[in-house]
Amino acid sequence: MLLQAVKPFRLKIRGHAQLVALGEVLTLGHEDAEKFLSKFPWLVKVLPTVTWMSPLFGRCSGTVLMADELEVLVDHPITGEPAWIMREWIMTEAKP
Repeated sequence: MLLQAVKPFRLKIRGHAQLVALGEVLTLGHEDAEKFLSKFPWLVKVLPTVTWMSPLFGRCSGTVLMADELEVLVDHPITGEPAWIMREWIMTEAKP
């Protein structure tokens, strides 16, 4: 699960500690993320992800950055750059 810090904090999981900066994105396993969210929901927001069928790259999944009526801006998993995709390509709804 992808979580984005909405304020800086110190994260400690399984004895490992790190400083998390404002806006930093964390990738946590589902159990760790759920546990963290149950204790500190005000520190992070969950970034939704979608899966789509690209005419060029085939099946892809990425984090939703922004959306409008016709397109969705995602963090493209292959190019590593933000990319607009058509809503009609989306195979799964956005989920945290």
